[in-house]
Amino acid sequence: MPIRINLNKEFLSLDQLKPGEIGMIQDYKGMGEISGRIKELGLIRGSLVLVKKYAPFNDPLEIVVRGSHLSLRKKEASQIVVIKVLPKIEP
Repeated sequence: MPIRINLNKEFLSLDQLKPGEIGMIQDYKGMGEISGRIKELGLIRGSLVLVKKYAPFNDPLEIVVRGSHLSLRKKEASQIVVIKVLPKIEP
């Protein structure tokens, strides 16, 4: 799917995206145990992340990154800084 970056470059945490929205990982808040686990899962800068759905009470959330389905706790997702990516609209 062709994509285009949101020119507003509004930085959000991954847990702020709604189901069906895509974000591109830009950075991580804080360092430590959560940040290390996030990187081990393949959530590295520049990766596209699709939010599939939220569980009841919004925790955890299911995401797709690099073709893999993962579940993240909201606390972990809040540590991932993304910019929203929009699908490319063909004229």
